[in-house]
Amino acid sequence: MGKVLMFDLGGVLVLNDMFDELPKLTRDNVGDDALKAIWLQSSAVRNFELGTCSPEKFAASMVEEFRLFTTPNEFLSAFSGWPKGFYSGVEELLGDLRAQYTTACLSNSNELHWTTNVTSHFDYAYSSHLLNRIKPDVQVFEFVTTDIGCNPGDIAFFDDSQHQCGCCTGIRLGGTPYSWVCGTQSCA
Repeated sequence: MGKVLMFDLGGVLVLNDMFDELPKLTRDNVGDDALKAIWLQSSAVRNFELGTCSPEKFAASMVEEFRLFTTPNEFLSAFSGWPKGFYSGVEELLGDLRAQYTTACLSNSNELHWTTNVTSHFDYAYSSHLLNRIKPDVQVFEFVTTDIGCNPGDIAFFDDSQHQCGCCTGIRLGGTPYSWVCGTQSCA
């Protein structure tokens, strides 16, 4: 197998209004970076993205954990609409890339946002809620490498979050580093 191009979705290929919309619902005046850090450390988010709780339980936990001034049902309705689809030109780009490379997506996602409208554009599509594994945990990278049937060094992974890029925290599988592009920083 040749090179595998693997992409995160939200913020990389898919427009997601989450960090524009979530601050409007919080009681606390938190900056963007702080809110992203809270999101990445949230037990409610982690459980939902691991597929271990229902949307209703997630929404109730979010209202409490993030001190939202909305009801769980109102939050869930808003949350469901935050992903807006591919950025302009992405579908064509993926078609061109698929003609020359194996393509994959690996996303910390959930049952409300995971859709074949997006995943059908990849040879392999992985979501944390279906795998019961989540980035940046090494188990998710081990799983996708084995499932695709390639060596870690064959994967170029593009993510907008250094926290989600395993190599930035020292992940090496079988002694072989992945090739990573985290935001504008290459971690190869």
